Amino acid sequence: MVRESLIRDWLAQHLNFLEPGLELIKPEQHLPNANGTSGFIDVFAKDSSGRVVVIEIKRSESAAREAITELAKYAALLRVSRGLLKSEIRFIIVSTTWDELRAPFSEWSVSTSYLTEGYDVTADADGRLLTKVPVLPAELNRARNICRRQFVLYYKDDQACDIAEKAIEEMAKARGIRDFLVFRFELHAENVYGATRGLIFAQQLESKAFYLEHLQRCLSSEEYEEAVENAEDHDDPDDTLDELADYLPTFDEIPRETAEIGNPEKIVDRLSREVWSPTTVRRYGRFSCDERLTDKQLWFELSGSAGSSFIHFIGFARSNDRAKIAEVTSALQTVLFHNSSWRHTIEDLLRYAQSLEEAALTLVIFDNCSILDNLLGVSEGNSDSLPVFNLLIDRDHSAQIFVGQVRWNGTPAPDFNNLISEVFEGDFFDGYLIARHFGGQKEKNEELMAKLGLKYCVDCHSLGPSEGEIQFDIEVRGTQIKGRSTPAFAAMSEFADQQAGFLQQLKGKFDEFVLR
Repeated sequence: MVRESLIRDWLAQHLNFLEPGLELIKPEQHLPNANGTSGFIDVFAKDSSGRVVVIEIKRSESAAREAITELAKYAALLRVSRGLLKSEIRFIIVSTTWDELRAPFSEWSVSTSYLTEGYDVTADADGRLLTKVPVLPAELNRARNICRRQFVLYYKDDQACDIAEKAIEEMAKARGIRDFLVFRFELHAENVYGATRGLIFAQQLESKAFYLEHLQRCLSSEEYEEAVENAEDHDDPDDTLDELADYLPTFDEIPRETAEIGNPEKIVDRLSREVWSPTTVRRYGRFSCDERLTDKQLWFELSGSAGSSFIHFIGFARSNDRAKIAEVTSALQTVLFHNSSWRHTIEDLLRYAQSLEEAALTLVIFDNCSILDNLLGVSEGNSDSLPVFNLLIDRDHSAQIFVGQVRWNGTPAPDFNNLISEVFEGDFFDGYLIARHFGGQKEKNEELMAKLGLKYCVDCHSLGPSEGEIQFDIEVRGTQIKGRSTPAFAAMSEFADQQAGFLQQLKGKFDEFVLR
């Protein structure tokens, strides 16, 4: 086996082999460390943009396992000893063997903010590199992520559920679905099929490559082409995955009284109205390997409250937990996809929280981005139907509660029929309700709110030494919260009082066309 030192010496003199424009600073660059173990970089260089490039060379499985640990050490030493920014540091791993290195390299590449590249190389006995192949991060198994597309099956008794669950196991195995959950619930509402309980099949959301491979095996060529074509019609990659996931399981041979499609929003609705009550959860594949998971937590994730719902979110974090803050921030892209105002404000508030001493964060969001449905609730005296969020930043001796709510600028509401015609190019049924059926009202929500004089606002309530202090219509400027002493817009109760005619028109249309 060729010695690592020979590869290092050859590469130091032939850096263009890796990348044009690389310039050698020093081979075996020593990095001192007054507080612990120092380090030696195999080849220390700079690129054409002036960034330093740490080149780490490995040529055995045992040495490859140490590579990522060494990168983390070099990063810390460079930042301490030379005051470098993260953006000024690059890493290149050059290795003749990648079996042990590929998984940690992949995890490091996607989780770190350092630009990291890898090359699989061959070398002759003198250390001369003969070939190089870029190594792309492997797609590691996805973290736990319950698919939004679920299947709900209804039964008359537990024995029927037992039989069906066994059939679901066999179906999943045949279709290549390894990681899934089967939830059981009791049904309290009257059901015309005589059902008293049910099952919810929920699978782990996998990669696009996974679905294409298994669908090609399970479907006819015509069915496969149709599935791929329908999935590719979606602009959002997540919607594409959901669509492909929907095609993989088949329930044709699963006995049941009746069935329906499930999703997080439906789960919340049925549980909150006590149509269902949860009983047990059966776990398969990776779900059975995590002993920490409770049934309660899995029901919570099934409901989408952890980040997959388009309407609601509940999250908890510590201000110094960067991984959890990143998860919460990512969830905002789903629940507030059509509400850029609150999304950006909450992102700013999360960064603000990270600048404070350690604090506990609690975030609760409700926004279905359907203002006419929200106003229907107002017309019936239910202000809880309006969008809202609460973010609590709780420190040892003080706390701040940021409250998001909708307010009115006093503009008289337009004629209801003219508003619908202008925004949806049709009447209430052919325009609004058809758009609403396919979720298209969300894309028009901000336009509707603007025409109605409605605005998403955020206020700050202080507790502790500043007990009772309120800042209205706040803006986040770095580590400063700036707001007004009085709100610039009126409360929605004033809208309800002064725009009663508009609300009466709206309610009349819903009563005419919508079964509620």
